[in-house]
Amino acid sequence: MGDKFLDSVQGLKELKIFKADEAQHGKMNESAEEFRKITMKVLVMQLASTTIMDLVAYGGASAGIALSICGAAFWGLSPIYALFLCLVAVEFFLPLRAFGSAFHVAMNGASAGKKIISLLNTPDPEWGTEEVCGKTIELKGVTFSYDGERDVLKNVSMTFPEKGMTAIVGESGCGKSTVVNMLVGAFRPKSGSITVGGVPLESLSRESYYSHLAAVSYNTYIFNETVRENFLLANKAATDEQIYAALEAVNLAEFIRENGGLDKVITEDANNISGGQKQRLALAVNLVADKDIYVFDEATSNIDVESEAIIMRNIKVLSKNKSVIVISHRLANVVPADNIYFMENGEVKESGAHTALMSDKHGYEKLFTTQKQLEEGYAL
Repeated sequence: MGDKFLDSVQGLKELKIFKADEAQHGKMNESAEEFRKITMKVLVMQLASTTIMDLVAYGGASAGIALSICGAAFWGLSPIYALFLCLVAVEFFLPLRAFGSAFHVAMNGASAGKKIISLLNTPDPEWGTEEVCGKTIELKGVTFSYDGERDVLKNVSMTFPEKGMTAIVGESGCGKSTVVNMLVGAFRPKSGSITVGGVPLESLSRESYYSHLAAVSYNTYIFNETVRENFLLANKAATDEQIYAALEAVNLAEFIRENGGLDKVITEDANNISGGQKQRLALAVNLVADKDIYVFDEATSNIDVESEAIIMRNIKVLSKNKSVIVISHRLANVVPADNIYFMENGEVKESGAHTALMSDKHGYEKLFTTQKQLEEGYAL
């Protein structure tokens, strides 16, 4: 419930832009009601088990004490033995009550354990041994389903050339992030194929493919190391000059110089820098990595306008010599793209340059116009 609430708050801007806040409000109400029912069931079971344990513990102790007193009064039991039995009766049954409390902790552990085991048992995608020859990526008639029942992607065909900027846009839930997961090799299609340079993705060596691919998302992880070490993780041969050149490109060099230089330690989850600085640092690290294919999955989400402009400017420059794939909710960011794929309900509905798609006056044009009007309204 907390995770869903956090997601809704963080994505409030997108919910407003796509006029999906009312629908999300309904989902949150359903989640809250489900959470309430589950909590009540747990409390009923907990109270029932606690009551039974209390009856057994205190009832047993009371019975032991009563028998000890009767034994001393009527059956000739020594008072010392009677006192001993009274004390033992209490200590004998109280551990049962503690065991009942531990039982609920064990239930939580068992539930979490099932999820962990399920994750560990999930088979990894199969990879081959071939080396990457070409850089053009193609999706041909790709269909994919997470649960084997509902298709998230339906006969999707896309081409990402060796050079240039290609964008994938659409409303939330249309399948953009699923396409990204297919491109990075996290999932395999139910039908259709994904090829890199004409070679099926599953035939390539994972090491070879990843040596040409870089993925930057809205939550790219920055390691709890120095700035220099974060860059060296991406490129062991990176020099300080190359690192500062990349930091200059993302307008972060001055900040780093004034705050400890390349020996500045980035704390856990980059808590000692802002969200925009974290995103720009992630971009700089990937610039130094010098890959052939770059995937930017909502890389400008939840950051300030200045950082967003810097990142998008660098992405456009990068696309002159690299294959750049951009996934974004904000359509203003993909206007410079050479080709734009507009998705709806897991299907590619339109494709082409921004000008051509606006002239067609279909789904892309309506979504772009709506966003622009909303953003202008907020600006006023």
